Amino acid sequence: AALATARAEGQANLAKLDAFVDATPGLSWVKPQGGLIGLAQLPDGIHSADLARRLLAPPYRTFLLPGTAYDQPHHIRLGVGGGAEVMLDTGLSRLADLLENW
Repeated sequence: AALATARAEGQANLAKLDAFVDATPGLSWVKPQGGLIGLAQLPDGIHSADLARRLLAPPYRTFLLPGTAYDQPHHIRLGVGGGAEVMLDTGLSRLADLLENW
């Protein structure tokens, strides 16, 4: 039962993340087909390490893994595992604010 619940929550969050990527100008990705983690390409001119540093600092205080960890400097790692504790909606809102104000 716990596995079914986790799977359903993961798929719902993945759909939410996919909609976020689609709605965010300049952001794109290939939606993961077999998991809950993917790399999203950033808008032109944004380096992932710069974005990750700015997102971690106030007022955003949100962590994501820059694509530089995967030798992809213009991508960010997005994932939806971890349940409600990861505060997906809050993180996506903060990421959207930062990208909008870049």
